[in-house]
Amino acid sequence: MQPPTRLETFMRDSGLKPAKLARVAYLSRQQLLRIRGGEDDPTRHTMVRLMMACTLILHRKVRMDELFDLTDAGL
Repeated sequence: MQPPTRLETFMRDSGLKPAKLARVAYLSRQQLLRIRGGEDDPTRHTMVRLMMACTLILHRKVRMDELFDLTDAGL
């Protein structure tokens, strides 16, 4: 079993509901589930959509490195 992703940890700690985040980020729940579980690598565009959706839902600026480990992403 692999450790939780940053996105998974962030969602849990922030109380974000997967269905709401998927809806606001214009993703399917299945796609979000794969990203949260580390089974799928999001595109940069998807990463930005998730960051913006978190910012809108939480009413605070959310940084990309709060959601993703950018050292492996080549960013």
